[in-house]
Amino acid sequence: MSSNVQNSDSPRLSRRNAVKIATVAGGVLASMRGVHAQTQSTEVIRVGLVGCGGRGTGALTQALSVDGSNVKVTAVADAFESNISRTLRAVEKMKDKVDLPKERQFHGLDAYKKVLDHCDLVILATPPGFR
Repeated sequence: MSSNVQNSDSPRLSRRNAVKIATVAGGVLASMRGVHAQTQSTEVIRVGLVGCGGRGTGALTQALSVDGSNVKVTAVADAFESNISRTLRAVEKMKDKVDLPKERQFHGLDAYKKVLDHCDLVILATPPGFR
């Protein structure tokens, strides 16, 4: 015979209360992240792009076009030099957010390694076989 004896002294945590607690905790954590991001907003984020095809160029263009962001592309890499030229043409209208001298335009199968030394964040847009 089983008995369902409940201890009336211990507080009961219902599913509804658990969801409320999780929601409040998530809101607090999200607001803390926003405060941190606002205090760091003057720092330039150096972005690198690995994979200068259509997908990579589109992702880079979107990253650079965010209003109020301090993002600057500082290095690019692709297996083919012609793809890098196409990416440079696509972002040439955003000159204030592009810092890509020839020595930070890398091509070849090992070019991705060189990008890592020149950026804080990397957009990886290579085909799955190259990752």
